[in-house]
Amino acid sequence: MPREVSSCACIANIVSSAIDTANATDEFFSRFIDSLVNGGRMMRKAIGRITYR
Repeated sequence: MPREVSSCACIANIVSSAIDTANATDEFFSRFIDSLVNGGRMMRKAIGRITYR
């Protein structure tokens, strides 16, 4: 007897290799630029909860 296949197992996603993805170097420079010292104070983007010191 053939087994039933659920409909979600038969759905295929369309993937295009033309879509740019960030590589490790781009991610490093993005985070490096966000943490550059500006006017003697370290400026960076907050991710998640913000803690004040």
